[in-house]
Amino acid sequence: MIRVNKKSLISVMALLICFTLVFTNLSLRAEGEWDNSIYRVYCSEEQLSQEEIDALDTHCCDFVEEWSLDMVMIVVDEESYSDLEESALGFYDNNNYGYGETRDGVLACFDIDTHSFIIRTVGNGDQMISQDFIDKNESYLPTLFENHGAYGVMYGFYLKTQAYMEEQRDGTGESEEATVAGETGESTDETGENTDETGEATDETGTATDGTGENTDETGTTTDDKSLTSSSEYTEEYARDSNGLPIRNTSTDKPSWYPTNVSEFVEYHDSIPSRVVDRADIFTAEEEEAMKKRIAEVAEATGKDIVIVTDNNTYGMERELYCYDFYDFCGYGYGDTYDGMCLFVCMEMNNRGWVASATGVVEDLYTEEFANDMDDVLYEYMSDSKYGEGVLDWIENVNCLYTRGMPFYPDWLPDDPSTFVRSNNADAPRVRDDLNDFNQDNIDTFTGMINEIREKYGIDVVVHSTKSTYGMSDDEYAEKYYIYNGFGVGENYDGIMLLIIDKGSKRAVIKAFGSCEAKLIGTSYDRMYGQAKSDMEGGWYYLGVERFIKNVAHFEKTGRVNYKLSGWLLRIIVAVIAGSIFGSVTLSSAKKKMETVREAFNADNYMNGRGEVFPVCDTFIDRDVTRTKIIRKEYTPSRSYSSSSSSRSTYHSHSTGSSGRSHTSSTRNF
Repeated sequence: MIRVNKKSLISVMALLICFTLVFTNLSLRAEGEWDNSIYRVYCSEEQLSQEEIDALDTHCCDFVEEWSLDMVMIVVDEESYSDLEESALGFYDNNNYGYGETRDGVLACFDIDTHSFIIRTVGNGDQMISQDFIDKNESYLPTLFENHGAYGVMYGFYLKTQAYMEEQRDGTGESEEATVAGETGESTDETGENTDETGEATDETGTATDGTGENTDETGTTTDDKSLTSSSEYTEEYARDSNGLPIRNTSTDKPSWYPTNVSEFVEYHDSIPSRVVDRADIFTAEEEEAMKKRIAEVAEATGKDIVIVTDNNTYGMERELYCYDFYDFCGYGYGDTYDGMCLFVCMEMNNRGWVASATGVVEDLYTEEFANDMDDVLYEYMSDSKYGEGVLDWIENVNCLYTRGMPFYPDWLPDDPSTFVRSNNADAPRVRDDLNDFNQDNIDTFTGMINEIREKYGIDVVVHSTKSTYGMSDDEYAEKYYIYNGFGVGENYDGIMLLIIDKGSKRAVIKAFGSCEAKLIGTSYDRMYGQAKSDMEGGWYYLGVERFIKNVAHFEKTGRVNYKLSGWLLRIIVAVIAGSIFGSVTLSSAKKKMETVREAFNADNYMNGRGEVFPVCDTFIDRDVTRTKIIRKEYTPSRSYSSSSSSRSTYHSHSTGSSGRSHTSSTRNF
């Protein structure tokens, strides 16, 4: 027979348990993973808004996924650190940032008080990003703060680094400066000075300057009465075409309204030119009249211009530049900052598309999300050749942007939120599917499940899907939807909401209210959100909503949210496989050391000896974890602004036209 030592057997079992736990954990975290549950953006105070943090965090996560290199942004004030580099690297280390085993990454840290700015690489980051790149941008990027704030500095850091990585991959070796120029509206020459599109030195608003900030001509001489900030009425003695546009030249390489000498152009206001110039002849006469009438009404009510121009020739200019120059050189825009929007529909062969540009105070209203939302709607008309209908609808959206600060207004949001009185509305539908993912039977099933939870546990459950958050953050939209629709049970309006957002790909948001907010935290929230997120991304919409409602019921009953069945199965399978492999190897090794004991006379006497017990003690690792993790509340997929039927718009913030005036625009093909 085989004699097995009890001490050895117990030790083997203990090792087997420990190995199984370790192996299970390692198998679920493959080499090269990174922790995307932590914000990549941190500010010591409120130097960035939550919307700006979310936007930058999305860019950082996009960067990590594309380049397998972590990106971290830190904004601080002078009182929040002792040594900038030491504090930044310590923050990186304490929050477990980094990609892969060597925790590769690049981080930027900016002090808004002293304008100190550092870029540091970690792990193998120094092999991917050169010191020359770091030196140049440590000097350049802080200059963006004056006109663009801390957000501009960090967004510039992302754009610069993204462009650098692309150049290294493609082997182009071009200057990184051009990328920031295209995105932030500034460009630089090789010396690092700001330039406009003609190569002239400009300040960050695009105005030609000398070193003192005064307007200069090409020789650097300060200009006199031809100030680019002039707001005089039209005084030039040029003939006009049928649309009231000035005829300044007869060359074929530029449109007739284009100045013969751009450097001598003086900005002005002109009320004569038509606000609808259909050079491509894509509108009916009735559509043109309707546009002009509505534009006049909007201008009267808001004091902001709207201009529509179509053409089948861009005269060699980029579509954006054509749009900017048409608006500037033809005297459009109201007020000292020439407030308004211009829509250029280009019908040029192999270049069909449109540009929507905002000028003056409208630039800040025309955010990237609003631009993509408006372009998504316009695309449906343009791709179906319904040009007039699309433009008329676009004008209405612009009016809404002017008057409400958003291009679309949800029907549930009160006209005057300040007069709203909150109440419990038991009759409001608890399931609203604006994405049309569910039929009426599905909605009735969900509603029945929700009613049972309301009656049994005294909390509300709300499910809502939408394509747009109307310029609000996901969290803000969910909160306002819940409040203004009268959801919630009891005086604290207790309830839990699932918000499904589809901007090219679906994402889930779970938000708790009233007493539920304090209970649904930690592991329970993570599991509920993780399962909903997984179901939405996997296309399991019905199953995802059903699972969410069941999770809420189970949570109210037991105080916890269970793993998905697949999660339990994975852990069991991994543990069994690991245990089998290790057990087989260990047992085989043990057998080689064991001998067959010969039969002995009076063998039972051995039982009278001393019995010893060798206890297996648990070892607890107790360490003081002092780092603070900033957990991302929501997962925001990249490239999510546009519908699947079109591509995302190209967005330019504060770009300059040939006149030097600033514009913010979006462009898309159709």
